[in-house]
Amino acid sequence: MSPEFASQHLQVFSIFSRRVPFVYWSYFCLLVILKAIFVLCCCPASLLAQFTPSQERGLAQAMPLYKAAMELAAQQKYDEAATEMAKVLEITRDTFGKEHGAFAGKCLDLASLLDHAGQFKQALPYYEESLRLNLKFFGPNHEAIAETRRIYGTCLTNTGNLREARSELIRSAEVAETVYGKDSNEYPRFLNDLGYCFVRSGDWDRGEGYYRECLALRLKQADCTSLALATTHNNLGDVLTKRCDYANARSQFDRAIEILRNDDVVTSKLSIANATNNIGFLYRKQGDLKSAVVRRQLVLLFSDN
Repeated sequence: MSPEFASQHLQVFSIFSRRVPFVYWSYFCLLVILKAIFVLCCCPASLLAQFTPSQERGLAQAMPLYKAAMELAAQQKYDEAATEMAKVLEITRDTFGKEHGAFAGKCLDLASLLDHAGQFKQALPYYEESLRLNLKFFGPNHEAIAETRRIYGTCLTNTGNLREARSELIRSAEVAETVYGKDSNEYPRFLNDLGYCFVRSGDWDRGEGYYRECLALRLKQADCTSLALATTHNNLGDVLTKRCDYANARSQFDRAIEILRNDDVVTSKLSIANATNNIGFLYRKQGDLKSAVVRRQLVLLFSDN
């Protein structure tokens, strides 16, 4: 049903920019952060130069706008947040130029906000620019490339550009296998997003295969989060529903709810609502409208809480 970072019902920021909520950087320590990032990632020495007075003025001008964007994003006011971030991007471009790492980072931030706002087509050029610059800075086999390709590919999925989306997501998974390894906590989310793309493409066999591989890896991870595991069960239940395998789909949805039942986190409650809604859909598909209505009432209860 959903990519790891962009569910249709529950959107969870990626670790790179957003779909664990955004990396909410404070401009208060931006000077230190920007320098540290490029030192650790071995970026060109030209990017490590001391900021000039004009650059520091640009950063100071961007500080309140960036803070406002992050506060709006935290309130899920993504359209308004994107408007503020667009101003930050413009200042960053004028301050550092379009070939600087700071510009790449703000492109990714703006793309993520537009993505969350459902403005998928508008987000694409900013994802593309961020990917272009990250390839320049880091080369093809780097965590930043794996993550950028993954969220870009998922955005392409949501625009319906499925052929290009599959290509990007397959490449992202290949890079992730190289830089993280298949036994890492990070790798399964790449499989999850591949599953989402192939299901959207109508290739249910491959979609289910990626979801099952994702689930198998997560079940072996002692520190896998309950939300991640439940999401995988829910997504697998979704593709089984499409295949009219209602009994096994129901067991996947029930398992997702069981995993999260005692979790008081808001996102977990929304996931329970999502799984409950899917069970209601199963009842409706099978003609049991009374049970479907009961499930709908439960969805509203979880959503309101």
